[in-house]
Amino acid sequence: MVIRPDRARDQHRQRRVVPLHCRRRSAVVNRDAACFRQQQTLRASLLDARGAISFAPARDLAAHMLLAIDDVTLAGNIAAQWLLERVQGERVDGNIGSPSDAVYVCGRWESALLGCDARSAKGTTLDNSDPGMRQLWNADAPVVLEVVASAAGMSRSARAALLATGTKTKMIMPMRGDDGRPFGLMSVDRLTRASRGWEIALVDLFRSVLHEVVSPILAASKSLQDDAAPQLIALTSISGQLTEAEIRVARLAAKGMGYKEIARDLRRSVHTVDHQLRSIRTKLGVPSHAKLVQLLSRELRLPALAPTVSS
Repeated sequence: MVIRPDRARDQHRQRRVVPLHCRRRSAVVNRDAACFRQQQTLRASLLDARGAISFAPARDLAAHMLLAIDDVTLAGNIAAQWLLERVQGERVDGNIGSPSDAVYVCGRWESALLGCDARSAKGTTLDNSDPGMRQLWNADAPVVLEVVASAAGMSRSARAALLATGTKTKMIMPMRGDDGRPFGLMSVDRLTRASRGWEIALVDLFRSVLHEVVSPILAASKSLQDDAAPQLIALTSISGQLTEAEIRVARLAAKGMGYKEIARDLRRSVHTVDHQLRSIRTKLGVPSHAKLVQLLSRELRLPALAPTVSS
């Protein structure tokens, strides 16, 4: 049988086509390999090398954060809980951000002391053009706001935003990557201990652990997330694969809403929402709901939707 040249070229192209699910699997494998390399590199520098961390609790923190390096939200929450227990605050919160952003959004990571009736700082926004915020982003050491209500350098609106979360005194410091640029903030708040100052030992502990443990691990975790999300988005052609109904569910999931909350908001059954979220995870090649929320909230740019119509 004689095969025409144009037909031979078509057959050759067909043989070279890689199925989408195989490309997804390849992206996941590549990401897993990148996570392993980052874990090994950081473990060597933080725990194994000469001059590595010697403070046992900080070593334990590093080990636990490294296990969660593929999930920047989980790793940040581990750090927040550790700082809450060790730095004698009543609430710890932090988030990824940049001084070039219009606003800083508090509370991606948050941990609060039980029994202190702490209000959540999650979602509180602070204007990065505020002189006080610019000072915070430029700091190389913890900035202590002994009395938030009269903090020098902070605008009235910034103080009001912090006071609305119940914060009476705050210690805050930027996290920096290897290039020295800040990529987020971490803060420790006291809500009922305003009269008690921050002991120098606690300020030093906060600074050293944030600089030596938390910042390098969260910087690596953020880098893994930044590298992975565009691959997943490019591979799955999101806007073309998700239905409008799935996009509505995805938008609510990106806000951190749970299955029941989404079902209540959209007036659907929990079973339907569960089915749609499973479909979304399959289409985006994401293995878990937590990673889906992380991807959607940080990287995904979904098309704008009309408000949900309530019947």
